Amino acid sequence: MRQRRRLKGQIRHRDAMIMKMQAQIRELQAITKPQPVFNCVYPAQMIPWLFTLSCAAVHCAVLYARLAFYAEMMGCPYSAPSWKTASNWVQRCGLYALKLAHYT
Repeated sequence: MRQRRRLKGQIRHRDAMIMKMQAQIRELQAITKPQPVFNCVYPAQMIPWLFTLSCAAVHCAVLYARLAFYAEMMGCPYSAPSWKTASNWVQRCGLYALKLAHYT
């Protein structure tokens, strides 16, 4: 009887841990879900990757191949962006920074 109670307590504890982990997984999936950008095919998560990888001063072809690899790793069906797409991202971020500096 005592052992049965102890085992039931262990099962309850295990189930509570499973529920907690499943909630964390759902939260992480919501965070990593591709976020659309207005007038752009690629998700918002790829834009910071571009800037992070471009700081490494690698060749553009390698940079775009890495972006395609990361997108595939996240489960997004995106190919490598063209140089013009990357240029547009940089210009948009620059314009945003200029507007932000103007209003502060």
